Amino acid sequence: ALLRLNGRVHLAEDVVRAYSLIRQADFAWVNLDLMCGLLGETEAQWHETIRRIIQLAPDGVTIYQTEIPHNTQLYRDLKAGDLPAAPLSWDTKRARLDAGFRELERAGYTVVSAYNAVKDPQRHRFLYQDYLWRGADMLGLGVAAFGYFGGVHAQNEVTLEDYEATVARGAVPVKRAIKLSARDQLVREFVLQLKLGEVPLAPFRARFGVDPTEVFTEPLRALAAEGWLACTADAVQLTRPGLLRVDRLLSHFYDPQFQRTRYT
Repeated sequence: ALLRLNGRVHLAEDVVRAYSLIRQADFAWVNLDLMCGLLGETEAQWHETIRRIIQLAPDGVTIYQTEIPHNTQLYRDLKAGDLPAAPLSWDTKRARLDAGFRELERAGYTVVSAYNAVKDPQRHRFLYQDYLWRGADMLGLGVAAFGYFGGVHAQNEVTLEDYEATVARGAVPVKRAIKLSARDQLVREFVLQLKLGEVPLAPFRARFGVDPTEVFTEPLRALAAEGWLACTADAVQLTRPGLLRVDRLLSHFYDPQFQRTRYT
């Protein structure tokens, strides 16, 4: 009922059936994605979701706090006053994410980022986080996919028709792109690695020739005063409350012209 209310195209039994088939195919490890704070979600429903996930015992669990991007039907319904239930507050969503993480930790999982918990941090690694978030290239495939190559951040065509037509012409289906300066790359990698909960400083000193704590002195001081993070000689470390709201902290490190820019 909750998935139907939120306009999702699958139901809970579809997830269980797909998960069973994936396990039978003997993949090296399997992750399940969740969204907390869906429209109409109750605290009891969220705890039941986590209980069922732990029962399924995936190798990794990813939890995203529900957002309503401006290019979605939910946002159009919100603006028109036609949502089937009121959006939950960010405080409620953060509390549910924290509760979910704590239940997973009690079940033997380790929280490895603002979104992910895994059974074995040595074996169950999200390679795009390990590499892309540290400056590696990744070509995005598919409609609206984001990619990063040679210092250029790009997004593919956002409709299937435009994507297919561009590919049929033998062209790269990129809709928009921006070439990043050295400072842009520093900012990008720093904010992405903040999502991991800890940013080692030595790689930035070696790669960019600067210390991020000196580049971002003011926002780091302000966020430390709020209790969201702490700085040591070796790293910037988020507290658990900071990790739960990291997406709301990242814009503090953007250059002024980008601080109010939406990604949709």
